[in-house]
Amino acid sequence: MLIAAVVSLVVLVGLPLALSLLDKKAKDTMTKAAEPVPAAKPQTPKQVTAPPPAEAAPVRLEAEEIHYLPGQVGLNAGAGSPLLKKTDMKEGNRRITGIRKVTDKSKNGEFLSAKWSPDGLQMIASRPGYRGLYVIDARTGLSRQIADGGAFGAKWTTDGKIEVRDEDGNIRTLNPDGTVDSVGPDTRSQQAYAENDTVYVKTTDGGSVPITTSDDKYFNPVVSPDGKSVVYQGLTTGLYMANADGSGEPVYLGSGNNVVWAPDSSGIVFDVTTDDGHMLTSGDLYFVDADGSTRTNLTPGSDSIDEMPSVSPDGHQVVYQSDGEIYVGELR
Repeated sequence: MLIAAVVSLVVLVGLPLALSLLDKKAKDTMTKAAEPVPAAKPQTPKQVTAPPPAEAAPVRLEAEEIHYLPGQVGLNAGAGSPLLKKTDMKEGNRRITGIRKVTDKSKNGEFLSAKWSPDGLQMIASRPGYRGLYVIDARTGLSRQIADGGAFGAKWTTDGKIEVRDEDGNIRTLNPDGTVDSVGPDTRSQQAYAENDTVYVKTTDGGSVPITTSDDKYFNPVVSPDGKSVVYQGLTTGLYMANADGSGEPVYLGSGNNVVWAPDSSGIVFDVTTDDGHMLTSGDLYFVDADGSTRTNLTPGSDSIDEMPSVSPDGHQVVYQSDGEIYVGELR
C-alpha cells in the first residue's frame, strides 16, 4: 500500500520533488517520536464509603437449648403447657440430721447409687461407671461384691432379692449372697412408662393415656408406693408431679434428678445439682410433699455435693453419695 502511494506521488509531482517531500515527512515523524510524553496528572483518590453492616438476624433457640431456672415458668409457654400450672411452693422445714459416713474411699474405694434393702439393714451400691454390684452393711460399712459388669438400674425386690438388667436385656435376679435366682425377659408390669419422649400411664381397662405434652422431652416416671401419683422429668424443664390415673393437671416442681418416693407416699426426695459444663459444682437434697405445695432443702449450707438419695423402708433415714462416699442421715 505504501509502494502504491509513492508511485502515485512520483507521477503527480515528479521524482525530485517526491523524494524531497518524503524526506521531510520522515524527519517530522522522528521529531515527534523523540518528544517526551507528558506525565499523567495524579488523580485524587475517591473516598469509598463502606456499606453499613447488615443487621444480625434474630437467633431462634430450639426447645432443647432453653433451660429454666428452678421455680420459673417456661418462656412463651402455650396456654395448655403444664409450665403454667406450676404451684407456688412454700419453703418447708424438714432437714437431714445426724449425718454419718458409711464408706471411706481411702480404704474401700468409691461407691455410688446406694439403695436400701427392704429390711433396712443393707444397701446395694456400685462403683463409678456402674461397674460391679456390691452389698454394703448399713451399720459397719463393710462391703462385698456379688456381681461383675454393669449395675445401672439395679434395685431390691420386696422379698429381699436384687434385680439387674444384663447385657442381653434380660432381668437377672440375684440373692444377697450373689447366687443367681433366675434369668429371663423383663415381664414386669409398669403403671407408668416413657416412650418417644412422652410419659404414659396405664388405665383400668388395660390401655394407656399420655400425661405429657409436646413442649419437652419427658422420661423416667416414678410411681408412688400407693399408686396414686407419678413424678416424671422434662429434659429441659425439670420435675413434674401428676395423678397416676391421668386426671387433673400436672404440678411443676422445679429442677431435680434421681427421684425416690418416701415409703408412705408422703413425698419425694431428690437432688438438685449445678455444674460448670465439665463437672458438678454443687448439690443438695430436697423434699417435696405429695401435693406439691412445699419444697424443702434437706442439706442447706453443705459444702459437699450431695446426690442420688434413697429413703429407708421406715422413712426415717436417707442414704446418699457425696464425692464417692456413702452417707446416712436422719430425715426430720
